[in-house]
Amino acid sequence: MLGTAVSLLVKRRVPIVLSSGASNLETISKGKADESSSDVADSPPLLTILAGLVVFLLVCWVVGSIAMWLIGLIVNVPK
Repeated sequence: MLGTAVSLLVKRRVPIVLSSGASNLETISKGKADESSSDVADSPPLLTILAGLVVFLLVCWVVGSIAMWLIGLIVNVPK
């Protein structure tokens, strides 16, 4: 039983098989370099940032309202 639990925790690595041509390795590394440099320059659009801010504030307002309602129930005992 313990042996199977330990074997489930061990991560197995899957070997990556590449072709024997050196030109393929060069194009793969160039492609990754191009992708990483273009990702750094890109930023999310302003509307996406504003939408995220609005959703965050809405969630904070809902959670705060529920928390204040619960605190009001505990502190102000209804008659």
